Amino acid sequence: MFSCDDLNIEILNIFLINREKCEYNTPKRPFHILTKRVRGYSDMFFGNRRFRLGTDQLFYIPADTEYSRKSYDSEVIIAIHFNIINRTVDKPEEVLVNSGTVDNILYKMHSAWCGRKTGYRYECTSMLYKLLSEIIIPEKRTEAYMTLEKSIEYIKDNLRSKMTVKQLSDMCSISETYYRRLFKKEFGLSPVEYINNKRILMAKEMLLSGYFSVSETAYECGFSETRYFNAVFKNSTGMSPTQFIHSFQGK
Repeated sequence: MFSCDDLNIEILNIFLINREKCEYNTPKRPFHILTKRVRGYSDMFFGNRRFRLGTDQLFYIPADTEYSRKSYDSEVIIAIHFNIINRTVDKPEEVLVNSGTVDNILYKMHSAWCGRKTGYRYECTSMLYKLLSEIIIPEKRTEAYMTLEKSIEYIKDNLRSKMTVKQLSDMCSISETYYRRLFKKEFGLSPVEYINNKRILMAKEMLLSGYFSVSETAYECGFSETRYFNAVFKNSTGMSPTQFIHSFQGK
C-alpha cells in the first residue's frame, strides 16, 4: 500500500482503542485497516511472518486477512477502517513515521470523524491522503522487475481486459519464454497465476459489495466464462463464490 500513489480510498470508520494486555486471533474482515499505536507495543502474526509494532510505525492490514496478535502491556491505538476502490492490495506493510506528527494528524481525524460536522468525511479523507503523500516510499525494484515493469503496470490497470502472455512479453520487448522464466523468478508465480490472484482479490470485493451477481463479477474481472471463474475462485479460496458470500452474511 505504501508504495501506491493513486489509491481511491473510502473511509468506513475511525476508532480510538484502549486495550489491556491480551492475545487473540482475528478472522478475515472485508475491509482494510490502517493502524498506529500511540502507546504500547504488540507482535502481529500473519502466517509465519511477524511484525513487532511500537509507537513509531504506521501499519497496514489488507482486507480478507487472518492474523493473530499479542500485546505486552496496555495499548492506545488509532485504527482506520476503509475500502480501496481501484486496486487490489494484499500484503501487510509497515512504515516508520514521525510519531508525534502522525499521532497529531490521526487524533484530528478521529475528532473530526466523531464530530460528524458537515463535510467531515471530506475532511478526514483529505487528511488521510495528505498523510499518505508524505510517507509514500518507492517499491524496491530489482533488475528483473524493471524489465517486467511495463507489463506489471498494464496488468494492474487492466484486470477487466483479456490479455495473453505473448502481449505482455511484447510490451517488455523480450521473448515469451524468457518473460515466463523471469516472471516466475521475480514473483514465484506464473504470469497467469499472478493475474488470476489479482482478479480473485478484485472479485472478492465485488461479491461482498452486494451489487454484482457471480456472472457479472466474473465478466468484470476478466473471466470469459463463469464456470472457469468458479473453478479459479474455489481453487484460490476453498469455496465457491456463493459460499464465499454466505460466509460473510450475518457477520
